[in-house]
Amino acid sequence: MKIDEIEKSVASSNKVASQMKEELDQLRLLSGLTDVEGPGIEITITPVNDLSNKQASQVYYKDLIDIVNELNSAGAEAISINDERFVGRTQIRQAGLSIKINDSKFDPTQPFVIKAIGDPAILEGAFKMPDSIIEILKKIGGFEIKIVRSDKIKILKYNKNLEYKYIQRK
Repeated sequence: MKIDEIEKSVASSNKVASQMKEELDQLRLLSGLTDVEGPGIEITITPVNDLSNKQASQVYYKDLIDIVNELNSAGAEAISINDERFVGRTQIRQAGLSIKINDSKFDPTQPFVIKAIGDPAILEGAFKMPDSIIEILKKIGGFEIKIVRSDKIKILKYNKNLEYKYIQRK
């Protein structure tokens, strides 16, 4: 009789531990701390140098912010820019002559690849609206812009340290 109780207790604790692990894995997935894969789109923006007026085209950090906002509005579940995972703490800003995403710097005259996981038709459709950032960039010119749908978009996990000094549980 004692053995039955012990076996039930172990089985119960294994079940609880298994449930806790599943919940932890789900939280890691939602917070961007795991690599993910799914259907979505890949947007490549390549600045083109215009040799006729000797002016180089470049991507601006505000354009990247607008693209991320549009993807979020269209229901993207995961986003990356040049393999930098976009999470709640991600910053996209000008840093001298570079664009800084998380802690990585990128040359604004080089291509940017934005990946998003979600419904490919809805994500792509968000950029076919007349005033979408992609349509505006096309009108301005100076960019090659390609949007590709895929059943297997791979987005890497957020790989920076998450440190919290000030928040407290209440």
